[in-house]
Amino acid sequence: MINKTITLITNANQSMGYEIATLLGHAGQLLLLGVHDSQRGERMAAELLKQGIHADVVQLDLTCRASINGAKDYIDTNYGYLNTLINNGGTSYDHDFNPTTLSSFVMRQDFEANFFWARRRDAGYAAIVEKKRQQARLLT
Repeated sequence: MINKTITLITNANQSMGYEIATLLGHAGQLLLLGVHDSQRGERMAAELLKQGIHADVVQLDLTCRASINGAKDYIDTNYGYLNTLINNGGTSYDHDFNPTTLSSFVMRQDFEANFFWARRRDAGYAAIVEKKRQQARLLT
């Protein structure tokens, strides 16, 4: 088993994911890049490697229970534990930002994706994070 701080960054190749990965990688953490698009994730991992940062790409679609479970199993099998889970993921279906015209259907889609799927992911990863309870962190 690896004896390093292991951090999973969801939606790692979007938004702040690259910057978070760079900072934590330079601090010596082993990074798991949770990505929806594996090819983009591999390109990001290659860029990080040029800086001396090792990162493993983990296919992770936060709107798919099978993907969440598959990534959890991959981490548990290959690493045995997880210290930090950084939820950099999020989605928005409400491209019409006018609150007077935004449909309740779209609001429900946003809430489902950003709350319930994140909750399912967190619950699913609790067992492998618990293995390092004193060092465990969840950042959303």
